[in-house]
Amino acid sequence: MASASAFVRCVPAAMVLAVLGPASPALGAPGGSQRAAIFGPEVEATGNTCAGGASPTLTTFGSVVLNTPGKETTVTGKVTLKHATPSATFQVTLAEKEPGGLECRSFLVGTITTNRKGSAKLQFTAKRASPPLPTRFWVSVLEESPFAELLASSAVELD
Repeated sequence: MASASAFVRCVPAAMVLAVLGPASPALGAPGGSQRAAIFGPEVEATGNTCAGGASPTLTTFGSVVLNTPGKETTVTGKVTLKHATPSATFQVTLAEKEPGGLECRSFLVGTITTNRKGSAKLQFTAKRASPPLPTRFWVSVLEESPFAELLASSAVELD
């Protein structure tokens, strides 16, 4: 059973933002929205990394669609959970990795409550970190209490 502090290995945002450089989109990153599966039920056991997000598991619990629309200063997301713990509340966290960086920055983007079938949806918009702009993103979905399920997506690269 993972604790809330163990599900994403991150450094304080101030440390990530201390290295400033010119803003540039990711070279070769696909344009438009990208979809990733949400894996679980315990992604800590199979491993996850800052650059790759969660490693695939035998079971998926929905998906996330991420995008950097407009002037690309924000990230939008649509999380769709399926077959998660019924009637449970989950914290949804966005992780982002800047180009060439070693660590991720993560922050809460919302909470989601599943219905009696374990399904739910959440849409969010979050501000990207200051330059250099992050290019890899993934979400984690942690059951608030009793911390029974830890779900996470694989990472996607956005421009």
